[in-house]
Amino acid sequence: SIGDQTRIHGTLLHAKDSISIGKGCLIAANCQIFDNNGHAISLRSPEDRLHKMDTPKPIVIGDYVWLGTGVIVLPGTQIGSGTIVSANSVCKGILKANAIYAGNPAVCISDRNSK
Repeated sequence: SIGDQTRIHGTLLHAKDSISIGKGCLIAANCQIFDNNGHAISLRSPEDRLHKMDTPKPIVIGDYVWLGTGVIVLPGTQIGSGTIVSANSVCKGILKANAIYAGNPAVCISDRNSK
């Protein structure tokens, strides 16, 4: 689902189950948002990767989130409302609301609530 007044520019949404994007979001070009890895890891039997799928994990992106160019959002990620993610960052896990994240993996570099 995509909320009202959200702008998405040249981005890949790879949804096997659920990607939810809030209202008023800005998603820059070349972002990739995945709710699954496509294939199971199958470390003990790599040949099984051709036939087994992994289990999707929902993506939730809150309202008024800004993803810079080239951001990757991995399965199961939750990004809180008002958060900014710097260009080329890789998001995994829970990113709190009203913060700024950057890097691979993305880490909080500024908490907008304390400013």
